[in-house]
Amino acid sequence: MVNRMFVLDSHCDTPSQIMRLRNLSVDNPYAHVDFPKLRAGGVDASFFALYTPGTMSPDAATRYALEMLAGINDAVEAAPYAGLHPRLRPRRPSRVHQGHLLRL
Repeated sequence: MVNRMFVLDSHCDTPSQIMRLRNLSVDNPYAHVDFPKLRAGGVDASFFALYTPGTMSPDAATRYALEMLAGINDAVEAAPYAGLHPRLRPRRPSRVHQGHLLRL
């Protein structure tokens, strides 16, 4: 078995691209980050930043951030495990209970 480091992209602005209807499940030549690039680069996890412009009102910024979060969820659901490194994919179904991931 080969030991390897866990690679984490600790800041990714890709959610703003999702709002521009960019498909994360395909290798897009205009995108810096998408699921195929993360996998090819050996990235195990990424924190997606929900940036809102400072010119937005607090309410508008909150709505926009929630829309980006929904876009992330939709992108992941549309391509199950597309962005997840094969060794991190669940071996059996799981669910969240009181903030903890449970293996069924």
